[in-house]
Amino acid sequence: MPTIARNLIYENQTGGIGGGISLYQCSGIIFSNTIVANSSDGDGGGINLPFTAGVQLFNNIVVANETGNGAAISGWQAQALGNRYNDVWNNEGGNYNNIDAGEGSISQNPLFVDAGQGDFHLTEDSPCIDTGDENMTDPDGSRSDMGAFPFMAGGEIEPLVIQPDSVSFGL
Repeated sequence: MPTIARNLIYENQTGGIGGGISLYQCSGIIFSNTIVANSSDGDGGGINLPFTAGVQLFNNIVVANETGNGAAISGWQAQALGNRYNDVWNNEGGNYNNIDAGEGSISQNPLFVDAGQGDFHLTEDSPCIDTGDENMTDPDGSRSDMGAFPFMAGGEIEPLVIQPDSVSFGL
């Protein structure tokens, strides 16, 4: 079962489905990711979950994704999705397709520090702070935030940056 956690998934594109993430015929956990400005010609500009069962999707920020069909998060024939505590906002084609927003989810501007310059940390007045899954905590001990970068009053956690041309899956 794949676990996709604490990633910035940014400016990816595909002629197929799932511009940011695509799980097919499996279960999995997708949590605490920031998924921004991805695009697909098919379903799920941000996340596509066709024929999945039991996927847990929580504490994610999914904004400004584009799709040729469907919406930012598409759950075509998906079953038993645990979709909760996500901020899904301002996605071309809509926010959800064949999936409900779920408990604790919002649709608001996450108020990034400087999205234009690729800084997706949260500002101190972000609606994503302390509004994630109530059973999880951030490194500072507060209730979990939505997205990959928890807001830290005393300073931010630096992300690990991997350039797309430096990753190869041998496909």
